[in-house]
Amino acid sequence: MDFSNQIIPVSESSGGTGVGLVNGGETIHQGVEGAITLDISQLLGWTKTSFAINSNVTYVDAHFEGDRQQGGELLSGNITPYAPNLLVNAAITLETYSGFGLRLGSNYVGKQYTDELNTATAIPDGRTGLIDTYHTVDANVFYQIKP
Repeated sequence: MDFSNQIIPVSESSGGTGVGLVNGGETIHQGVEGAITLDISQLLGWTKTSFAINSNVTYVDAHFEGDRQQGGELLSGNITPYAPNLLVNAAITLETYSGFGLRLGSNYVGKQYTDELNTATAIPDGRTGLIDTYHTVDANVFYQIKP
């Protein structure tokens, strides 16, 4: 996506307070996304149990372009707020013919900035600064009611 005047909510554009929108100026958003699913139960010939592994990855380069400035500093090349460059999701799912199942999932989110200036040091209220990468893992047990 190539915006000439990207409109960004105030709180996301510069750590501002209140409501409203601001003109983020010229921004470029480009990347690649991919997904894969491997149905192991099908490879093994299982008919009463499903066992699958799936994953997706998104890489995004979202940054300011042009001559927009904030506080006298040129923003060109800075990463747009709340735009992590890498997102990875993966899951392993086991489901039985009776409807019971287990799922283990994992999510990774790359670093991102909360402000247009890409300030590295975060302030206590979280409106300015770097949000470090984080990783979550979740597990669940489920039952699917068959019609």
